[in-house]
Amino acid sequence: MVFWWYNKDMEKSLIKNMKNNKKIFYLFILMFFGLVFGLAGKVEAADYYIAQNAAGSNNATNCANAHSINWLNTTGNWSTGADKVSAGDTVHLCGIISSPLTIQGSGTEGNPITIFLA
Repeated sequence: MVFWWYNKDMEKSLIKNMKNNKKIFYLFILMFFGLVFGLAGKVEAADYYIAQNAAGSNNATNCANAHSINWLNTTGNWSTGADKVSAGDTVHLCGIISSPLTIQGSGTEGNPITIFLA
């Protein structure tokens, strides 16, 4: 058998705990959405290796597999998305490049596009 009795102090304690739990719940929701929206814009920076002519498997993962300078000079390869030069990325120039280099973007504040001579 269960006995229940009414106690004014217990009611105040329960209401106080519910208010505290509500605050914790709202804090959790704020933290969750802050994390989700804070990370939504973050993308892994990529490294692209560029040579005068395409080399190896032409996947730009290193100088032995570099994209050609023509790939880099193509406007469609400068944007956001997979296999596109974008903010925060690094372009490594491999060997001697005798063709003009046409820069199609500059990145964003704090995430520039960096060009190195490899």
